[in-house]
Amino acid sequence: MDGAYDGDAIPDTPLWAQITNTTAEGTELYLAPMTGIGRAYLKIQEVAAGSASTRLHSHRAHDEYYLIEKGTGTLRMGRHTAPVVPGTLVAKPAGPQFPTHIVADQGEAVTLLNIEVYLDARLWLGACDLMAYPDDGELLMVGPGWENMVPKKAIQWADDVFSHDFTGYARQTDGTAVNASFPGHPPRQEKDPPKKVPQDS
Repeated sequence: MDGAYDGDAIPDTPLWAQITNTTAEGTELYLAPMTGIGRAYLKIQEVAAGSASTRLHSHRAHDEYYLIEKGTGTLRMGRHTAPVVPGTLVAKPAGPQFPTHIVADQGEAVTLLNIEVYLDARLWLGACDLMAYPDDGELLMVGPGWENMVPKKAIQWADDVFSHDFTGYARQTDGTAVNASFPGHPPRQEKDPPKKVPQDS
């Protein structure tokens, strides 16, 4: 089929362009809109050499799987690491016990299929998820009515988290961020703390 994904390069067609996101860290191809599956989220990621698939994280609302299609790298799962090669399948159950990501730290890009399966079909496109980021000391709440991240007692707008998704830092209890280096993520440069959500006195 003309324009179909060939496992090596993302096609340059209007349809694929609409569901493709390219950044310095790599390219993401969102497949779920084309499948009609109501309980699963699917995307193909091309992770640039030296970067990571995402920040080390866990989900409360769904299980997640990584199938390595091309390239070699490292799986981080909590405090553990393991090599990944084409054909490696990683299964991450829902819950904070298994924060994971894939780091392209072997001098080459890594292509993977990322699958997220929601525990409740009703959550798809309306999910409230609690995501833990142990490297950064953050809890992120997303979904209808939830767009905040929590470093312990400080509650802040989540746009600071999203705008620094590929930079390293450790969140402090007062909401400020201290620059830090983590695998696949250079230190962030901004020193201004994010804006706090107004709270009732």
